[in-house]
Amino acid sequence: MRIFISHGTDKSKDPELQFLDGLEQLLRQSAADDAPHDVLLDRTRLEAGDDWAGVLQDWLAECEVAILLLSPRAMQRPWVLKEATILAFRRDRDPAFPLLPILLPGVDRAAFDAHPGFSALALGATQAFAAGVTPAAVVDFVNHKLAGAPVPRITPLDRLQTALENRICDANAEALEQTCEDLAGEPVAWSAGIDRVRQRARVVARAIVRGRLGRLVTLTGMTKSLSTAALANEQNRKVLDLASSVWVEEEVAARLRSVIACRAVAPTAAALNSARVRYGARMAVWRAQLPDIGNNIYWVAGGGSDGWADEIVERICASYLEGNKDLCDDADDADDMLRARVEPVFFVIPPPLPDAMLLASLHQRYASAVFIAHTGDTLPATLPAHITALHPGLRVDLEKQNRADYLSAQEFIR
Repeated sequence: MRIFISHGTDKSKDPELQFLDGLEQLLRQSAADDAPHDVLLDRTRLEAGDDWAGVLQDWLAECEVAILLLSPRAMQRPWVLKEATILAFRRDRDPAFPLLPILLPGVDRAAFDAHPGFSALALGATQAFAAGVTPAAVVDFVNHKLAGAPVPRITPLDRLQTALENRICDANAEALEQTCEDLAGEPVAWSAGIDRVRQRARVVARAIVRGRLGRLVTLTGMTKSLSTAALANEQNRKVLDLASSVWVEEEVAARLRSVIACRAVAPTAAALNSARVRYGARMAVWRAQLPDIGNNIYWVAGGGSDGWADEIVERICASYLEGNKDLCDDADDADDMLRARVEPVFFVIPPPLPDAMLLASLHQRYASAVFIAHTGDTLPATLPAHITALHPGLRVDLEKQNRADYLSAQEFIR
């Protein structure tokens, strides 16, 4: 099993280093000889000159178990919070994903719950190891947890890569070789037992999933290259839609996924900054649901009066009706469909931010709805408790750049 250890260990504190080193050593020794654990730990696996950010991103995506060591120093480290956010994202998408928080001396549940970044991850649903636990006890628990688990586990990233691969397989095998060289910088190595076009499609899919487009640089370049490889427009369009949301900051999608996961029990809205909200919100939602993207996001008109509580219900129904005219005859039909809906549906609502009472009433009426409050270009420094900021927020410059790229790619395959 690939076991990732996230930590922010204080190297000046011997007990923390001894715990970390002991945990790694015991994990390596505890697995069966024919299937040893692959322990992913930056302290021992990264070397000078490595693309550490890229390697860590791959580990976060590919690990089959994650251990989160929370010391006082780790609680203050932005990168540990980033890792915890992405790991919580995976746990929310796959409840069977083992995510094991360990509270080291100096950190208790009260400190954890009071931290604005960590408390928003809903890690409270995962039982944490209290301070004082031994590395041996953690390893015993991990091995018990993994007993009978499939090897390897299928991750959401694996599902996305497979979805892309299956579409790209429709391209011409020989022409696809050039796309692979543009992405990877070298020809695809021959491998026995795998169809040649699938080998090449796999290289392209992996590069897209990792956000590494090489000499193709842009989505437009990728789209043109796949078109040259005789990939039909319909499949090329699907590849574009799957690939386009990969640029969205994973932490933004992770926090949105937490809101989605908690929608049935907590009347919470997500706050999203965006310069091009119809594009930015769609991509954030798609990234949170990859590879299961779809037309389940709607925009609520603004400009309400003093009767906004009643008007927002009317506008929610009007927005849903506009997007589902083949299913709904009128606003009453839209209201009935939304009340009965089980799968998540997203509504982007304009300023002002909804108050707690209004949000609670909307959640009670539409249990499947996830409300995304648009805050303009930037996220406010502070927000009410019932509003979860999709921190760190979208990079507005990147959003504008990628929207232009997406529209250019769409135009090419129209």
